[in-house]
Amino acid sequence: YHGIAFRQIVHTRVETRCILDDASPILSAPVYRLFQKALKNPRLLEEEIPHAEKYLEKIRHTPTQPSYMDFFKKELKRQTSFSGILYQLYRDLYGLASVTIKRPKQEFEKTHEWDMLVFNLQRAWQFLSLKHRNPFRTIDQIPRRPYAYYPLHVDPEASTMVLAPMHVNQIHIIEAISKSIPLSWNLLVKEHLPMIGKRPAGFYDQLLRIPGVYLLQPWENNFDLIRNSRVVCTITGTAGWESLVLGKPTVVLGNAPYT
Repeated sequence: YHGIAFRQIVHTRVETRCILDDASPILSAPVYRLFQKALKNPRLLEEEIPHAEKYLEKIRHTPTQPSYMDFFKKELKRQTSFSGILYQLYRDLYGLASVTIKRPKQEFEKTHEWDMLVFNLQRAWQFLSLKHRNPFRTIDQIPRRPYAYYPLHVDPEASTMVLAPMHVNQIHIIEAISKSIPLSWNLLVKEHLPMIGKRPAGFYDQLLRIPGVYLLQPWENNFDLIRNSRVVCTITGTAGWESLVLGKPTVVLGNAPYT
């Protein structure tokens, strides 16, 4: 906005490689510029082609989840355990008490500690409620038919609100996809681990009322779902990139960097 040059480190999801991106929002501008130059002069990338071919062969035979997914699993397990919920409650109450004592009474409304306490209690309750009624299915519990695959996004997040501002309502997106695919297909929707317990009330119920839509548990293997699908649909998610790498038909609705 001020015309000041900047760079941000962005993970490319290609092995451990990062780039220094100078685009806002993140659009992998250096990669795009190099690609455009290489179209005119393929020799620019001659040395990289053998490595790229090996990477493609490796990822297609033995795809691996990004390391941060293991972190999400551990965090979710910790946060939703009985001891984790009690510890978070203690921290929130301690923060609330500290603010109440240290700040004047009239400023209490402006603090966020109470909001955090309510949010974390709601999340814990939603998770326990989800665990009890379990709206998710495993892949083995779903009728064996051809399917389109849609992994849910984190919401709210820049990946939808900035890169795809016209596609922020995922329930409407999923309903539109379900109406667009052949009647003989299923639409498999997989939850994203960090969003467990954070969706609005009734979100999953609305999804499950759409004919042909099945909600998968977040622990299902993303690469297996991509490989066995007829088409992968996403707004801007990295599942679209993984699908392209694996050679699957891919529908990307937003302005994703990899497009």
